[in-house]
Amino acid sequence: MTNNEKHGVNRKARKLPYLLLVTCYLLIVACDNPYMVGDLRKIMDDRGAYFTVSFDSVDGSDVASQSVAEGGRASRPLNPTKVGFGFVNWYPTADLSGSPYDFSSPVTSDITLYARWGTIRTVTFNSNGGGAVSSQTVGEGGLANRPGDPDRSAPVHRLFLGTPPANLGYTFAGWYREPGLSTLWDFDSDTVGADMTLYARWTSGIIDVSAQAGANDVVRAINYVNANAAAGAYTLLVGESLDLAPQSLSTTNARLTIRALNSPVTLTLSSPGSLFTVGSGAELSLSDGLTLRGRPANTAAVVQVNGSFTMSGGAIAGNTNSGNGGAVSVAASGTFRKTGGTIYGDDGSDNANRAATANAVFSLNGGEWKRDRSAGPQDSFNGNNASGFWEYMDGITISFEQLVDGAPSFADGSIIISRSGTNGPVSRAFSVNNPGQYSLTEWRAGNTLLSDTGSVTLNASDNRYNVIGTHFLTLEVIRNGVLYSRTISFEVRN
Repeated sequence: MTNNEKHGVNRKARKLPYLLLVTCYLLIVACDNPYMVGDLRKIMDDRGAYFTVSFDSVDGSDVASQSVAEGGRASRPLNPTKVGFGFVNWYPTADLSGSPYDFSSPVTSDITLYARWGTIRTVTFNSNGGGAVSSQTVGEGGLANRPGDPDRSAPVHRLFLGTPPANLGYTFAGWYREPGLSTLWDFDSDTVGADMTLYARWTSGIIDVSAQAGANDVVRAINYVNANAAAGAYTLLVGESLDLAPQSLSTTNARLTIRALNSPVTLTLSSPGSLFTVGSGAELSLSDGLTLRGRPANTAAVVQVNGSFTMSGGAIAGNTNSGNGGAVSVAASGTFRKTGGTIYGDDGSDNANRAATANAVFSLNGGEWKRDRSAGPQDSFNGNNASGFWEYMDGITISFEQLVDGAPSFADGSIIISRSGTNGPVSRAFSVNNPGQYSLTEWRAGNTLLSDTGSVTLNASDNRYNVIGTHFLTLEVIRNGVLYSRTISFEVRN
């Protein structure tokens, strides 16, 4: 380092004490000068000026001060408390003159707000089925604190008109002055003039079925649908498994879809009979996650269909009927359509007098059918249609739909056929009631052609049924000179 450089460093070092003295002086002066304090804040704070809003509770409980940016707004704190008094409001002057402080006003300087106290008034909160909300003591003419929103538990089983909304529970919609919920309470401006109660309002699509007769909400919901069928289609979400006595959807135009709220859920038949009887003109749909379980020694099918029954999901299981039809029995002019779900472990007696009478419709278009019995051909449901087309598979009656406007409407389906026992197959494979109406043009198992004959009737003794694998049946019918063709499939397992 040269001598000149050394002298430069020494001169800078000698200036540092003077700079420190000037800084200290400015700080001392600023402490005695509030205007300079504000100026220093603006200089030192890159975010701009901030001011302090203090709260003097006048012998009440402490309230924390707030730091508010210039031009910003203070937040109304929770009301303080004071023994023997009710809090009324905050005022900008110590003598409480003039109007209460307006918390929507911009803050432009440090301010102190003063509490005003008055006669105690009690505000009670009726949550209308929601969680408890603590009451408040408020000075007459004061503002109540807005409490936290309560919660409300939804019932286990829930009935909706139409398709359920995304929110399957309750949504809090504010506090109201009267039980009729016509006037919303404004916590920012409405003042308490006397002891009072505020009432919670809830929004939900859940229908209140408590006024209906019944041992549980599932029964009450079905009774509600029967009593209010004209309103439209309903959806019942079953939230937990339970035993259920035989039920009837009896009113004409009653429409009900029933499914699980949380899978898996089972409705178990508690006494002999059909778990559901669908009356003429009524419509029942079984959907996702719900199992209808019958009884091991019953006198009816699980579902007796006199109107319309659609199965798009779920299951029907565990029923043994001393009569015809283990899972589903369809009466005259009744309709059963299956597009999904599983039917298994259901049995009914096997005789020529089928449970379904003329003009009933069975339609398969998906799902799985199977039976676990190891002896004797048994029909899971039965059918006889003078003008339609039926197949019998693994004791299960399936069919194409009847003709619509002169053209056949075929039903697709992949049918699983289980074999068991030591005496060969235990159930019919396939049959055609009206061979002159429909023709089997090809029966193939894998790459093996089993038949290319025309009209046929097949039964359990047919050796072709013993071929393991997936079978494909191509059927044709000519109507008004038009050829209609459809291939259905089923699987034969050991």
